[in-house]
Amino acid sequence: MISGTLTQINADLSTLSYSGNAGVVADSIDIVTADDRGGTDEHHIAINLNAPPITTVPAIVTAAIRALTPLTISVADADAVSAGETIEVDILAPGTELFADTSAPGGGGVIVKTFDSTAGGDFLQIAGTLKQVDADLSTLHFIRTIVTDAPGIEVDTGDGRGAFNHQLIALNQPPEVIGLAAEMTVQEGVAQQLAGSMYGLILDEAGETSSSLTLEFTASKGLFSIAGAEGTVTGSGTNHLTITGNLAAILFDQSRPTYLATTRAPTASTSSSMTAAAAASAAIPASSSTRRFWHCRQGFQPRSHGALRPRYSPRSCSLMPMLAKKRSPLR
Repeated sequence: MISGTLTQINADLSTLSYSGNAGVVADSIDIVTADDRGGTDEHHIAINLNAPPITTVPAIVTAAIRALTPLTISVADADAVSAGETIEVDILAPGTELFADTSAPGGGGVIVKTFDSTAGGDFLQIAGTLKQVDADLSTLHFIRTIVTDAPGIEVDTGDGRGAFNHQLIALNQPPEVIGLAAEMTVQEGVAQQLAGSMYGLILDEAGETSSSLTLEFTASKGLFSIAGAEGTVTGSGTNHLTITGNLAAILFDQSRPTYLATTRAPTASTSSSMTAAAAASAAIPASSSTRRFWHCRQGFQPRSHGALRPRYSPRSCSLMPMLAKKRSPLR
């Protein structure tokens, strides 16, 4: 009850708020007004209660181009069951293919996928009961086909009674080393610049300049060194060189290291297993594995199983690194 002068009551009423109980879909408010001279007034307000859907999504997902990646999305709604609501989740993914089905236990919602030509990616709609939608969302995966300047994957959830929820999932393109030579021959004791002959980089999102990136060089034999780097360097003069900095620094420094073969291999032209890897703030799994094969000078042939024929000098052949091809994901 509120009592006082007309000015006081109106001021107090301006602060009045109402909060419904969870699971209650309808309520009513009765208002009775009276003055001290016997005058009264009465009003009834019908309340339609609707708890909005709450969508839980990851803030950011790291996804390499053409890699099948799970996308974890779930929905909660306090009155979805009691009100018999039909939940709908709309997912717009620029530059991305989306995949979901009804195979999970409890699944069975309606799934419709179309291609949005404006966004250049899939538009996926999942509708059904709360249980069905959450089960169908558990099967959600995506394949990023291109890097776009879109802010990320948009997720809109509605309950069919006017309540909506909007979420945005940022996408991170992991750095990737490309064009790594399967074979590189250097003269023992002679430092060789790695510029251009060894690798190229695709780093982070297009236009990204602020991320902290790490570029690592590791050799089974020999030493790396670098001068005039813009990034932070550790391990110069060792077989494990690390450069850390933003995209601009990494792009400037990537072609500056030199490699010096210092340990004599089976031939005077020393070949060493050499790798370059790029990583963001979290460790990125290697995209290729290194195997070795025998590389011989003209006129010498190894056995098929890798052992040299006894009549050939071991100094005529050397072990070379070979990059295994990365398998494409099933689609």
